[in-house]
Amino acid sequence: MTCKRVKRLLSSRQDGELSPALDEEVGAHLERCQDCRTELAALKRLRLELDRWTEIEPPSDFPDRIMERLQPKPEKRLGLFPSFVYSFAFLVVFLFGFLLSIPGKRQPAPGKKIMDLSAVLSGTRQLGLLSVQDQTIQLIQAGLHEKK
Repeated sequence: MTCKRVKRLLSSRQDGELSPALDEEVGAHLERCQDCRTELAALKRLRLELDRWTEIEPPSDFPDRIMERLQPKPEKRLGLFPSFVYSFAFLVVFLFGFLLSIPGKRQPAPGKKIMDLSAVLSGTRQLGLLSVQDQTIQLIQAGLHEKK
């Protein structure tokens, strides 16, 4: 019999729950094994220590107090006020963003012409990359004419 199995059976042996044949096997192992005898001695000391303890009588309302703590507490409802506040705040932010996205009809100052981006791109071509692109094309065309 292994030490592991004997150590699991020591408590049952101490309580007198083992069959006579199994009790004899465990006893034979205990005669040979010092570790298992030490384990049995520790169990005996524990039993003596537990026997010295006295029982405590719980208060009469102890089960009621336990059951009360096990009952779920009702959740506090916040009501409609917070949801109304959040809805109103969302609506204000949404409307503010919507109003900012509407283009205003600005009147040009007298003598000043308003140009939009498409007019700038199609007209003067003085914006960085377009200007560079035009100059590059002109250089390439000039180089082709010189080679002829």
